[in-house]
Amino acid sequence: SGQAKFRRDVLRAYRNTCVLTGEKLETVLEAPHIIPASKRGPDMVQNGFCMRADIHILFDNGHIRIAPNGDISYSDAVTTSVTYAALPSRIVIPAFVDAKAIEWRLRYL
Repeated sequence: SGQAKFRRDVLRAYRNTCVLTGEKLETVLEAPHIIPASKRGPDMVQNGFCMRADIHILFDNGHIRIAPNGDISYSDAVTTSVTYAALPSRIVIPAFVDAKAIEWRLRYL
């Protein structure tokens, strides 16, 4: 399916590493769209992050927001959570990621 190929391609591009946590256990890695498929976001590596499943859920629910420069902001629920206290305040976004997609998500979601 398209989703399976998208996940495979994104995980390969990120070398099976969560962009926030560095997790490499493939079983728990997912490929969230930056611009969601429901908003016509393409199934292309440029529109994907590799994230651990729980990080993906937080990202999709607006608890994690990533700026085009890699700065990350978190909801109060995340910042006060013991589990997520060690998450980074900044990440290096790979050059292949579409900065316009990140900008779109920051603005509209």
